[in-house]
Formats: sequence, structure tokens, C-alpha cells
Amino acid sequence: MIRTRQLVLVLLLGLFLRLGLSITVYSGDVNNHVEWGKGILAAGASGAYDREYPGVMQPTYPPLSLFSFTTASWAYTSVYNLSWALNRTTQLFPSAVIWALEDQDVLPAFFKLTSIFADLGIAVLIYALSRKVFSVSHEVGLIGAAVYLFNPAVFYNSALWGQMESPPVFCVMLAVWLLLTKRPLWGHAAFVCSLLFKQSSLVFTPLFLLLSLFKSGWKKTGIGLLIQLLIFVLAYLPFLPVPGQELSPINSQYSAVDPRFAALTYPFAVYLNRLEVGSGSNYISDHAFNLWAVFTRLEKIPDSTLIFAGLTADLFGKIIFVSISGWFIAKYLLSRSSRDLISLFGLISFFSFMFLTRMHERYLAPVLPFLGIVSLSKKQLIPIYFLVSLGHLINLYHEWWFPYISWLVPVISDIRTVNVVIILFTVSLISWSAVYFHAANKTQSA
Repeated sequence: MIRTRQLVLVLLLGLFLRLGLSITVYSGDVNNHVEWGKGILAAGASGAYDREYPGVMQPTYPPLSLFSFTTASWAYTSVYNLSWALNRTTQLFPSAVIWALEDQDVLPAFFKLTSIFADLGIAVLIYALSRKVFSVSHEVGLIGAAVYLFNPAVFYNSALWGQMESPPVFCVMLAVWLLLTKRPLWGHAAFVCSLLFKQSSLVFTPLFLLLSLFKSGWKKTGIGLLIQLLIFVLAYLPFLPVPGQELSPINSQYSAVDPRFAALTYPFAVYLNRLEVGSGSNYISDHAFNLWAVFTRLEKIPDSTLIFAGLTADLFGKIIFVSISGWFIAKYLLSRSSRDLISLFGLISFFSFMFLTRMHERYLAPVLPFLGIVSLSKKQLIPIYFLVSLGHLINLYHEWWFPYISWLVPVISDIRTVNVVIILFTVSLISWSAVYFHAANKTQSA
């Protein structure tokens, strides 16, 4: 009971910190979320992916993110209307509540709640996975959860910026936990939810499927994939176009599909098209401090550029990513250790950030919880965790500049600072990889 209370206290402190920060500022990206949520709440989900929204682009996120934006819009409207009703009928109701709700930063704060609560869920899973997989003490697991919750690079992304990186990461970690605790079908349901929050979770698919096969066998894995397919299609059904609605150009493939199969084909057409153009750019490095940025110097160069042996940057990056990931996964196939698995989930995410094109600065976020868990057992990775966190925070700050610190901005703007961070990331990745291979060799020889 005391241990539960301690964990709850840490979670509450993390929640209060985020709630306080969430109403202070928000980034322009949240304007997209607000308009999508308001538009779907007003006009319904049908045709939402092909509808125009005032001042913003068409939706680029999968259904669960759109559902969360719509829920946030509904929650804010309900609280605001209820407060007005109480203010008119109850003399003791403080009018300051109305003024607070009308503050320009309060509405966007409602759209950050999904990420905020996902942060809390990730902290719980860091505690649970570190205790189960690495057999750390309650105190060490609690420290791991607290370090993640109060990591500035984490709450800067979710509570201040308002990005949607935490929900898919939470779902991936939950899926791993469910597989490790012998609840494979629920694990598959959790994993498809990660894909339905954000397409970035696709990089974890091969590793998740291998884990499912090892822990649950072919039969339950097959059933799990059917469950994923069912949930995926059902999630998109509310968004089917209205009959006669003009489709968005990025859904042009759907226009040639037989209407009798629309319910089955539309989800995949939209998902794949948003996967291709959803980031809003086709740049080699879209402000990510990765290895590509050494050459592009953060200039907006299309990833269709030919760079080596007739290969585009996009294809070359994918070849490198698949090759290195395959090498590391092959090592896991020999050990099949749950400890190696946790490392590998983080390393796969790190590889994607460093080698794939069209990476944004925030796409490094999934690395931190997995690295944090491993660091609780592998003490030599503790400095790496803090270096990666610092580099990630610098990369995030370089994009947004909040809070604006006059002396710091020119320092971080300097390309030499960018290169130093890239070197830190590279050294961190190599160091973590060495620890992974050492642990895998040790497990294999045992």
C-alpha cells in the first residue's frame, strides 16, 4: 500500500506540473488539432479527411488522434457552457472562471490532455517493466518513473508544445507489457492503437510481431493480427466520405476503387497516403538533428535528391535503416531475452531518427522511455540517458524558441552547436549498441 501511494504521489506531482504548464503557452501546430476537433464536432466524422478546414491543412493524423481532438473540443465546449449556466443561475459562482476559460491558452490546453495522461501511463509502465524485466527494486523503479515524468524534454513536448508523441509510445509499451504478461490478444489491440494514433509506430511492427510469435505462438499471433485488422478498419468507418463528396487529391487512389469495397479499401488508402505526405514535407531532414543534418545543415532539401549510386536520399536512408535494424534483430533472435527486447525497441526508434528522411525533431521521443528502463539496470547508460535528453531538448528548443532567452538563442542557432548535438547522439547510439551486444552475447552464452 505504501509503495502504491508513493507511485501515485509521483504521478500526481507530474500531472500538476503538466496541467500548470499546459495553460501557459502552445505551439502553432495545436491550431491544426483545434480546427480538426471543432470541425468534426460540428459537421461529424463522415468525410473529415476530405473536408476543408479554415486556416489549416486537412487532417494528417489517424482516427484515434482525431477522436482525441474531437473529445477535447467537446470537453472544452461542455465546461464552458456549464460554467456560463452556473454563472447565470448561481450568484456565488466566480465569474473569474469564465474569464479563465476565455484565455487563448486554455482551449489548446484541453487538446494536450491526451498526451499528458499518456506521459503518466508511460511512467507507470517504466516502473512496471523495469520491475518485471530487470528485477529492480521498488525504489529504483520509482526513480525511473520520476526521472521520466520530470524530464524537461518530455513535458516540453507534451504539456508546453502540445505534440502527440506520447500516446503512441504509451500504446507500444502497453502492448509489450501485455505480451510479457501473457495477454497477447489485448497486446495486439494495444499495438494497433499505437498505429491509429500516429504512423511513426510502424517502425516497431517487425519487432512486435517477433515478440508475439515467441511469447504466444503462431495461432494467437494470427488471431491478434485479425483483431488488429478489424480494429483498424472499424476506426476508419466513421470517416468514410459522404456520398458525392469530392475527394482530396491525396486520396485519389480511392476514387478508382469499387464502391462495394469502399469500407475496406478507404482506410488503407488514407493511411498510406497520410504516411507519405502526413509530415507536411519531403525534406531529407525536417529539422531533426540526425546524421542527415550534417550534410543538409538543416536546409530544406527534398529527399528525392540523388545522393549515391543513383539512389535517392529517401531510399538510401531506408536501406541503411532496414540493414542495421535487421542486424540487431538477428542478434535478438539468438538471445530472445526480454531485457534485450527493451533495449531493441529503443534502439530501433533511435536508428529511425538518425537514418530515415523526413524526420522531425520530436520523433526522438520514443527513445527516452526505453533507454530510461535499461539505464535502471545498466548503470553505464545513465550518462547516455541524460545526454540524449539534453540533446533532444536542445533540438526541440531550436524549432520553437520558447521561452525566448536572448543569449541562448544565438548559441543554439549556431550550426556548430547542431553538429555537437549530432555527435552526442551518435556517440550515445554507438555506446548503447555496444551495451546491447554485450548483454545479448552474455545471454546467448549462458
